[in-house]
Amino acid sequence: MVAQGIPDVPLRRPRDLRILTAHLLIDRAWHSPIASDGIGPRSETADAQTRRGLQRYVRESSRPTGMTDATIRARIEVHGDGAVMVAFTRGGALPREGRQRGQVPIDDLASTAIDFFALLWEARTTLRVASDYTARLTVTPPTEVFRRPDPQTPGGYLPWDEEHRVRGYLPVTGPIVAGEGLEGAARSWFDLAIDAINQTGYAWWPRGVDELVDRMQRGHPRPDGSGSPAPDTDRQDAALGRPVTNDRLDARRAT
Repeated sequence: MVAQGIPDVPLRRPRDLRILTAHLLIDRAWHSPIASDGIGPRSETADAQTRRGLQRYVRESSRPTGMTDATIRARIEVHGDGAVMVAFTRGGALPREGRQRGQVPIDDLASTAIDFFALLWEARTTLRVASDYTARLTVTPPTEVFRRPDPQTPGGYLPWDEEHRVRGYLPVTGPIVAGEGLEGAARSWFDLAIDAINQTGYAWWPRGVDELVDRMQRGHPRPDGSGSPAPDTDRQDAALGRPVTNDRLDARRAT
């Protein structure tokens, strides 16, 4: 799954973004009450090192599942022009089924969409992006097999039914109306995410999105209690791959 958002009016000085700003931005996004609770981009990159790229900063992770030869991978990017990207795959690893190549759990689409919005909104706020975004959610490489969650088995999936095969699944592209504030941005993005997931024949709505938007607006914590801004700790310094010295305060003032 890949979700990406590009501001309609990119920031004019992309080289101004610094690694400490990007690192703290990502940490705040992953502590947001809108971010997903289960496996997904957030869970896989929360403790990853923030690395410098070409006018962007990147976190990525790769780990074996332990029970199959599949690898769970995630990558996120924050660009100096205000763009963001989130990608995630569990490599076909399904609980109690081993590796099912080419099969995509529908809830992975959902977690990618949710984590993407958490990152995009934090990037927009921190970097002061004034415009709306053009966003895209897709599955690559293409597949026809989307696995439905089993409501009776947490983390499990219903047996595959050939009637659920999806032919001609298409990426979904559209606007995120950030100029209307948090609520307008969230609703416009989740309309796109719903379209992407409903193509699979599975009816999905991000449960509690109204409550989550309200919690973000009021600064309430996530249900697991981790919603306050990420503290400035030695763990963050280690994740950056270098010590943070007395320029920390100056870097914060500059952002």
